[in-house]
Amino acid sequence: MAAVDVEENINVPAEESRCVFARYVCGDMRPLRVWLAGKPVPVRFVDWYVRGATQPLFLSNPLGGLLVISGLMVESPWMGLCGLVGLFFSTLTAVIFRQGKGCVESGGGGFNGLLTGLLLAALSPDPDWHGLTVVPVIVMAIMSTFINSGLSGILGKMELPSLNLAFNVAVLVYTTAAGTRDSYPRLYLVDEQQLLPNQTANLTTADQIDWIKVLQAVPIGIGQCYGCGEAVAGGLISAGILVSSPMVFYHCVMGAVIGIGTALILGVPLHWVYSGACAYNSVLGTAAVGGVFYVLTIQSHLLSLFCGVFCALLWAGMTDVFAMLNLPVLAFPFCLGTLLFLGATSESRALQKVPLSHVTYPEEHRRRFNRNALVPANPD
Repeated sequence: MAAVDVEENINVPAEESRCVFARYVCGDMRPLRVWLAGKPVPVRFVDWYVRGATQPLFLSNPLGGLLVISGLMVESPWMGLCGLVGLFFSTLTAVIFRQGKGCVESGGGGFNGLLTGLLLAALSPDPDWHGLTVVPVIVMAIMSTFINSGLSGILGKMELPSLNLAFNVAVLVYTTAAGTRDSYPRLYLVDEQQLLPNQTANLTTADQIDWIKVLQAVPIGIGQCYGCGEAVAGGLISAGILVSSPMVFYHCVMGAVIGIGTALILGVPLHWVYSGACAYNSVLGTAAVGGVFYVLTIQSHLLSLFCGVFCALLWAGMTDVFAMLNLPVLAFPFCLGTLLFLGATSESRALQKVPLSHVTYPEEHRRRFNRNALVPANPD
């Protein structure tokens, strides 16, 4: 799969060479954004808000966002509500503090708040309608916006994205600060009866594996990027990704398969496989490298698969370390592994990084960038 040459479409207007689905539904739904350009801020805010629901997987699509939100509400109305509250306050903070027009309008100003709200609710021992949980959700969602701004400023100097590192920092800070205090729910407890990934003795023989559950773990693993552990929720989230970008969806599926396969090879206890917990870091890493931050070619596709394996190995190792501290590993394996792969250098023209200021979605990258030089294609 080679990058598209500029010359191939040089005499064909971009809008005429695309099908109706690609023009109006897939990607960032640019016609909708153009139509909303002159509308009042509250109307546009709804668009920014819904787009933020797909940003954890590097997308900006309101239709996909609605499907993702549907999946979150199917998983748990309370968890979904906490996520939406976090998304609202982090997006509002980004608007008030002018975090950048492009960032806000694409939904990038709020997705860390969404993840923060979801995880603070999901990791609580009493996640259903525990009123006090809303307080840290709002506070840490707001904090995640500032954390993301700071991390983007630091990593941006090296042309590296901040990914969802801000959400990881925000949740980790709160879990360590809350500790065992009675005024807030305890967010994470290690079950002494639950084996960790490195406790693998004779636990995944072929006779023990339920392959139907392994198959179900693929959409569940994608849903785990949002903290969702149900197949139906994972299916709705996967549908939202497919609508937004078929290429990202493909890499998400490949990442889930890689994470599950790596876990089975390592002999990880099966409850980690069936729950999709072994897969979500690989899903995120494979999607990030496979067309989002690199122009999609055969070489970058292979690189994304290696990144998925590396993220799965990091997850297996880091989960044990974090469990010793009574803390969730979150998406730190994805952040560490993906930043290393995005920071890699190569003289190959087939490995072309997309400048952060031009990142949209893989299909657009293949249309806009030349295979020989990473410059926007000339539409004239």
